[in-house]
Amino acid sequence: MRHLIDRLDRTISAGFIIKDGIVEGDYLNFLEHKHPISTEMPIGVPCWYYNFETNVAVAPSEELLEKKQFVTDEEIEHLFKIYNLEFYMSVKELRRAFNQMDGSETISCLIDLYHFGFKQKEVDFSKALIFVIGNLDETY
Repeated sequence: MRHLIDRLDRTISAGFIIKDGIVEGDYLNFLEHKHPISTEMPIGVPCWYYNFETNVAVAPSEELLEKKQFVTDEEIEHLFKIYNLEFYMSVKELRRAFNQMDGSETISCLIDLYHFGFKQKEVDFSKALIFVIGNLDETY
């Protein structure tokens, strides 16, 4: 999550304009700033071209290029898996929220989500039936 925030912040620092969750301007150039070439990549292959699961360099999909999203659908789904957000909202609700934000608002929201992940969560087990299996003689 911290890497996503840093990458998005780097694109804003580079001068990319985000309006209503959409990148204005050259999206390929945006992707190059968001995912710079790393030392782990084959020489000259940008990260956003490289699929780590298959170890093959691939071009971004036409759908990705058409949407021009600041935070992609895949990144939102990843956030849901990491932070168990399904208890609070749906993927569509979070997408709608990101589609109403500019770049700095999006980063602020992601930072809040990042800190939310570290908070303790209270779970109510008052109506749960708990079975204790074992000898409790020496408990008291």
